[in-house]
Amino acid sequence: MDWRDRSGVAPLFLILVGVLVVVVVIGGVSYVVYKDARSIVPVPPVACHCPDIPDIRNRIAEASAAAARYGQMAADIEAADATAGKPTMFGEERWKAGEAAVQVEVNAAHVQGTRSGNGRTDTACVTTVESASPCIRASLQTHENVHAASCQASKKSGRTGTYGDYKASMTMAAYWREEVAAYSEELKYLSDNLAQAMAEAGCDPVVKVETYPGREKKEDVRERLVGAWRRLSAYVSGAR
Repeated sequence: MDWRDRSGVAPLFLILVGVLVVVVVIGGVSYVVYKDARSIVPVPPVACHCPDIPDIRNRIAEASAAAARYGQMAADIEAADATAGKPTMFGEERWKAGEAAVQVEVNAAHVQGTRSGNGRTDTACVTTVESASPCIRASLQTHENVHAASCQASKKSGRTGTYGDYKASMTMAAYWREEVAAYSEELKYLSDNLAQAMAEAGCDPVVKVETYPGREKKEDVRERLVGAWRRLSAYVSGAR
C-alpha cells in the first residue's frame, strides 16, 4: 500500500474518532457507576503492619481527641435543647464551627513525623479518603463507611435536607453522635490492627511510643485502649 495515497485516510480517521468517543462515554458511565458502588468500601481486617505502628499510635491519639470533642459538643447541645424544649437542627454555620473546634484538638494530638490523612462523604453518599499510608487509608475508610451508611439510609427513607444533604435532616446532636460512632469504629479498627502489627514476627514487642513518654508493652497498650474504648462507648450511648 502506498501510504502517500491519503484518499482513505479521512474516513478512517473519522471512524477512529467515533470509536474513541464511544470508549470515553462508556468509560465515563462506568466511572460514575464505580463511584456509586464504592460508597461503602469493604476494608480488609488487617491493613497495618509493624512499620505502621507510629502512624497507628498517632491516628489513635487524633481520633480519640476528635471523638471526645464531638461527644462533649453533643452532650452540651442536648442539654441546651432540653432546656429550650426543642431540638437544634443541623446548621451549616454551627457545623463549620464545630469542625473547626475538633480540628484544633486533632492538630494538638498529632505527632510530628507520622502520617495521617483525611476523609469525607459527599451528598451523593460517595466516600473519599486520602493518606500516604495504606494502613491509615483503611482506618479512614472504616470511619467514612459509617457516614455513607447513614447517608444511604437517610436517602432511602426520603429524609434529605437542603440540596440533598442528608445531614440537613438531622438534629445537630444526632450528627455529632454520628461522628462519635464513626470515630469509635475507626478506633476499634486501629486497636485491632495495632495488636496484629505488634504481634508480627520480628516486630519488637516493646515499641517506642512517640505519643506517650517512655516505652510500653503490648499489654499496657491493650489496657489503655480498652479504657479509651469504654469512654467512647459511653459517648455513643449518650452518657456524659
